[in-house]
Amino acid sequence: MIQLLNELSGLIALFALGISIYSVYYTHKQNLRDIMIKNDYWDRYDEYNIPFLSFSILNNSHSAVTIIGIELATRNETPLYIYPNYKLRKRSNSMVPPSYNPYYESRILKRPEVLAPGREASFNYYMDNVPREVLVRVTTKEKLSWHSNTKLFRIQPLQAD
Repeated sequence: MIQLLNELSGLIALFALGISIYSVYYTHKQNLRDIMIKNDYWDRYDEYNIPFLSFSILNNSHSAVTIIGIELATRNETPLYIYPNYKLRKRSNSMVPPSYNPYYESRILKRPEVLAPGREASFNYYMDNVPREVLVRVTTKEKLSWHSNTKLFRIQPLQAD
């Protein structure tokens, strides 16, 4: 009888160990954040202005995410030069500057941006030319995977209509 109780207590201890390991795994998995890029396209105001790449970053997780960095590169990982404070130029033969439209406003990440769960932030990056495939590396304060707070996206933006 005592031997049966010893074996039973050993099984219970083993079961409790398995549950505690699963609990640690589940807690860590719940603390990971999930982001995605959507609505990626490129456009230009007119032939006198350089194009811009536009995309949104969506927080797909149940907790807030703080975006602290966005890097753009070609598929060969050559960094793309962006114009951080680009202003629309007027046509050389026109005295009238381009009309203000927030759609064409340069919106780059200048300071950390907090995204609440289910929210998104939109960005416009002006550059000399938009390649067919762009690598977007997003860095956050929080972990996005087991070992990293950076996520790399490959996007193929289409020209807006």
